[in-house]
Amino acid sequence: MSTPAENPPLSHDVDTAIRLYMQHWLCTTDTGFIIHPEIPLDTENLNIADVGCGTGIWLIDLDRQMSRMGQLHGYDISSAYFPPADELPENIRFETLDATQPPPEDLIDQYDVVHLGHVGLCIRNEDPTEFLMTCIAMLSAYICPVTCVRGLTQTEPGGYLCWDELDTGSVQPIHSDPAASGGHADLLESFGLAWLSSHGVTTRWIRTLDDTCTRYGLEVVDFKRKPASDALARPWTMMQLMANRDYIENEIIPMTEAGKFPKGHPTAEGWREMLKNLVRECQGGVKLLTDIV
Repeated sequence: MSTPAENPPLSHDVDTAIRLYMQHWLCTTDTGFIIHPEIPLDTENLNIADVGCGTGIWLIDLDRQMSRMGQLHGYDISSAYFPPADELPENIRFETLDATQPPPEDLIDQYDVVHLGHVGLCIRNEDPTEFLMTCIAMLSAYICPVTCVRGLTQTEPGGYLCWDELDTGSVQPIHSDPAASGGHADLLESFGLAWLSSHGVTTRWIRTLDDTCTRYGLEVVDFKRKPASDALARPWTMMQLMANRDYIENEIIPMTEAGKFPKGHPTAEGWREMLKNLVRECQGGVKLLTDIV
């Protein structure tokens, strides 16, 4: 896998922060939970980590759901979206962390629950091992009464790893009105996936994430694919439009203008035109929906 330095992050601006908040709301609304209901939260002094926490909204929402006080720690490669400390409850804190590297000693064996999510664009060459190993290392060696690992020895990690993803490879423009134009949506989706693939980003690994976890000694409690609901098709489409615009304007176009684009791909102006037409087609009824895994 590439290092974060080789994987330029999406733009750190207000629109991106809004999209991340919206993405969290859509996922929790469509799945019906913030944290999987199999994970008990009624234990005193739970230590919970959110790796790749972004805005921190997952921890903030979780804190309001917990009946007992716990220590909630968020980690991300960038602090750009962390909320100010004076706006947070005293049991929530955020720090920077490169999750593609082994965690520092003070984070090893520390957490009863580790949450990881929406890191698909950071996974290269179908290999989520680095993220997975970091999360396993952070799980406490104390074995909870109900554990999601096979072994019950002090040498094996205990607790829960909760991993959720948006399968960007499942995004297919849906034409609710057969008469509505959707050619640009299909074209941009095709070129977009080809662009990501040329940079080592594909999402087939998401389909077999349960098998990967099993190979590393975890017992899979639940593994499901949840398509975005029709009732939330409009906000899902708006969120996907924002993600497309962010990635195209801040990653693809600058690299294209610098001459770093695969042969046969559109010019910078071609990408701008496709994006403009995509917005128009979505306004005309085209839906952009993804699966939650």
